[in-house]
Amino acid sequence: MAAVPETDHYQIRTIDLHVPDPTTITNVLTHALSMNFSEVAVECIDCPDLRQYRLVAPGLCGNPAILEIGSLSYLFPQARLDKKYYFKNILRQLNLTSQDNFIIGAGNHSYPPNYDHSE
Repeated sequence: MAAVPETDHYQIRTIDLHVPDPTTITNVLTHALSMNFSEVAVECIDCPDLRQYRLVAPGLCGNPAILEIGSLSYLFPQARLDKKYYFKNILRQLNLTSQDNFIIGAGNHSYPPNYDHSE
């Protein structure tokens, strides 16, 4: 496999998102779930240790961020094999390291050597 380029620079756009308070989230979820279930209990708690579900870090706590990398338009109607993203380089551009971050989420892979579609 080819070496990961050290000089990739990606266009980065930062957007401030509204972060609702825990009480608001609890109330909204309680109301919505009660429309479909006869018994509902919603509470905000400290994040549990999720390693029992084979995650590599204890939880989704701390200073979370949402990164949208790439686009579905790069997959449909045909996969764009020229689009390659290197997470270590993206973290470096954000002044972060792979040692102090936990990346989780949906992903797609159509990369050498086999170019098979996988998610």
